[in-house]
Amino acid sequence: MDTSIADTKWTTDTGASNHMTANLGMLSNLKKYVGCDSVFIGDGSPLKIDAIGDTLVSDGKNELMLRDVLLVPQLTRNLLSISQLITQDPFNCEFTNELFCVKERATWQILLVGQRKGDLYVLSKMKDANFSTRQNSGIEELWHQRLGHPQSSTDNILHTKKLIDVN
Repeated sequence: MDTSIADTKWTTDTGASNHMTANLGMLSNLKKYVGCDSVFIGDGSPLKIDAIGDTLVSDGKNELMLRDVLLVPQLTRNLLSISQLITQDPFNCEFTNELFCVKERATWQILLVGQRKGDLYVLSKMKDANFSTRQNSGIEELWHQRLGHPQSSTDNILHTKKLIDVN
């Protein structure tokens, strides 16, 4: 797998049983996988699991530790298992037409925000250059930046549904 900036992108997968990556360099607390299980992809092909470890994912503002991430060298993208995320940790995931949020279950605090790219929801570390350099930007401007510069109607909908606070 190419170990370029693409490796920092995580594609959400509601069908994946585990978080997975092909990038050994992303993992800490690495342990050799001793089972004989394989990961089966969409066409039914089995892929070998080499190891298991932990990694930090980021949306450019916040970070979240993913535990028990499978190292599968033949994968072509990092997979963020929604099932593992909401089962292993006290998190909820919400999807809209344009984005998804990972929230802490007890407080509903937004931990990570990702964007829809075509038919996929992707968590990617945003480059600092995409953000305003003004020192005193308001909370509304912050949400505008976090959500990838959505239309103002999107901000209003998320605020109305109490998914974000712009006050």
